[in-house]
Amino acid sequence: LEEKITLGGVSDYAKLSDLVESKIVRGAQIKAQELEELQSEKDTGFFYASAKDIVDNSLAAGLKPIKQIDKKFENLVLKEGDILLVMAMTETIKLSYIEKIGDKKIIPAGNLYIIRPDKTKLEGLYLKMLFETKEAVPLFTAFSGGTVLRAISADFLNKLQIPLPPLEVQKKLAKRYAGIEAKREQLKNELESLAVQKSQILDELLEPDP
Repeated sequence: LEEKITLGGVSDYAKLSDLVESKIVRGAQIKAQELEELQSEKDTGFFYASAKDIVDNSLAAGLKPIKQIDKKFENLVLKEGDILLVMAMTETIKLSYIEKIGDKKIIPAGNLYIIRPDKTKLEGLYLKMLFETKEAVPLFTAFSGGTVLRAISADFLNKLQIPLPPLEVQKKLAKRYAGIEAKREQLKNELESLAVQKSQILDELLEPDP
């Protein structure tokens, strides 16, 4: 078994370490007490994202605001197009593609990897698609370390060979993927709305007449 995600019809492969803008790093190592002191009740424009904030492979909307971002963590502030990858390996690979964050400054927790694709070589959404394939889970599991809690290593990520079709092809695939994701999100919202309506049926029926 080698560190490689294969894709039929693609002959070109490259190491992930050769396809990123900057070194793959972990997020901010902040102690629990320090993090508690950093929390803010106001919307400061600064936010902290942990592994729990990645839901259905998307970054949740309600991130915790923090008072400030230490200068030593400024290089960890997320950019649109980044991939956030949860270190802990479970039955699935938890990750998120960063988009539509506007002026928000978000730093991820130390249990997350920041992967910043070189946009001249690798489309971020295409990489997310690869990590969500059926082949990726057993591959990541095989190369993850630990006994009770298995973790993905930076060394594995750096060595991981990625199928590399032309950038234009990657972008076309990413566009189709984004369209499907948008429909999925719409259906999810509709289901949530229907669930609320369903729960209100009895309440409406049992309301006393005016």
